[in-house]
Amino acid sequence: MQKMYLMITITNRADCDDFTAFFNKCDVPIIYSTPASGTARQKTLDLFGLEETTKTVHYCIVTGNKMAELIKRL
Repeated sequence: MQKMYLMITITNRADCDDFTAFFNKCDVPIIYSTPASGTARQKTLDLFGLEETTKTVHYCIVTGNKMAELIKRL
């Protein structure tokens, strides 16, 4: 029996549907997706010339082989 892993993928919220479709195409059920936001302070974002962005975190359970395949395809 293969080991199971929790794969966590953090994406821009605008790309949420694309990543959900990708996981479905790869026969990987997403167990949980949740909206998220960064924790960087505005001073740090300003220092690097970045803007605050909203994210989505996807959690799924996969085998080691499937995780390697997903990482390669991503």
